[in-house]
Amino acid sequence: MNDHNQIPSASGNDFIPLLPFYVYVLIDPRDASVFYVGKGQGNRVLNHVAEAKFLLSRTQAPEREKHQRIHDIFKADKEPIELIVGRYESEQEAFAVESTLINFVYDFSQLTNLNRGHGAECIRTNGCFERIEGIDLPKPVRVNDGSFRNAKVAAASCYYASK
Repeated sequence: MNDHNQIPSASGNDFIPLLPFYVYVLIDPRDASVFYVGKGQGNRVLNHVAEAKFLLSRTQAPEREKHQRIHDIFKADKEPIELIVGRYESEQEAFAVESTLINFVYDFSQLTNLNRGHGAECIRTNGCFERIEGIDLPKPVRVNDGSFRNAKVAAASCYYASK
């Protein structure tokens, strides 16, 4: 018997459990823009819309930008799209993907997320192409004194001499 925590195996004869951690996005159906990126397990992806509906039921004004965006989507007679992007065995993997999406892919400044995610200091931000110490590889020291060519010639000479 299948439940929402399993998927069919390749053979189709049995089911395998879903990986426990996932990364998800909330999408505004009015313009197909991603406005929130999160990491979760269980039913976490469903909590944001439920929270916004709860606030509406109590006639409370949304305090967070994310809830305001969801309310605006409701006012347009639509529902946010809750989309799981990928599943992972470890929470660390999911955190890494979440932070990469928040910072490099979707641009933190364009999202309603309150923070940049775990390990964000090691992730290049969207639109940043300058060299970043601690992220980029050190630039090789280039010399134009013939030493590279001389080393290659010497190595080739040793190779052919051994033949």
